[in-house]
Amino acid sequence: SVEVTGPPEAQPGDQFTYNVTVTNTGDRDFSNVRVSDSYGFVWNGSLGVDESRTFSIEFSGSTAEEVVNEVHVDGYTEKGLHVWDQASSTVVITRGRYDLFDAVDEGLVDVEFRGMGYCSGDAVKL
Repeated sequence: SVEVTGPPEAQPGDQFTYNVTVTNTGDRDFSNVRVSDSYGFVWNGSLGVDESRTFSIEFSGSTAEEVVNEVHVDGYTEKGLHVWDQASSTVVITRGRYDLFDAVDEGLVDVEFRGMGYCSGDAVKL
């Protein structure tokens, strides 16, 4: 089996880590195992019965709306049976959040924001 975990969200340019755990849940040794992901990570090896390997994969610098890392595992039992599995994890890249805390008297307020945003709370008169 394979499990991929990452943070639920990150800011543009943040560094974050995907953790990949591969476990041989079968009743036979697993040889010629290949673990690979969407971004070029590759591990080759073998796993005994009930053996696990965990890998930490660093990722940074994304400005996309989300980063999806798909991990594929395949290999062979000692009898030559091909076994495979896959899993994925999605990290949502959020835009900055700006909060206005103090009330502003009537007058000129200049606010510049590039990206997605939302407004909650009291109405704002512009």
